[in-house]
Amino acid sequence: MKWSVKITKGSNGSSSWEDFITSKEYSGILTPPTVSHGRVYVSVTHTHEVVALDAGNGAELWRFAAGARVDGPPTIYGGLCVFGSADGWLYCLNATSGKLIWRFFAGVSLRKMVAYGQIESPWPHSGSAMIYKGYVYVVAGRFSETDGGYRV
Repeated sequence: MKWSVKITKGSNGSSSWEDFITSKEYSGILTPPTVSHGRVYVSVTHTHEVVALDAGNGAELWRFAAGARVDGPPTIYGGLCVFGSADGWLYCLNATSGKLIWRFFAGVSLRKMVAYGQIESPWPHSGSAMIYKGYVYVVAGRFSETDGGYRV
């Protein structure tokens, strides 16, 4: 094994929410990794984060917090890191720095609801985005028969 990163489930034992979200330990469910250009990208579902690690030594390069759960691995394409969130937004980051380039809302309205104990959109992005010939394809929605169904 070349390196490992400690993964913890749930709280890291801290009594402070601020300590919990700024901890260097990764907390919660992880998605499968995406590996590209010497970096490993992984989403930490319940902390709403996408994290980039150095593939050579496991050092954290950056982390980005979305507005809600991120349940799919990010898509890396042409220097971009693209992923959807349960807040209904599709995010595009610079894959090297983790800085936000743009975001896009594909839902019907900015209405919110509670799901899995967290605030979410009725039109979440689940899974990964697909990029083909420079176009990003995503599906937003929860069920085909509610809240207007799915939006592509």
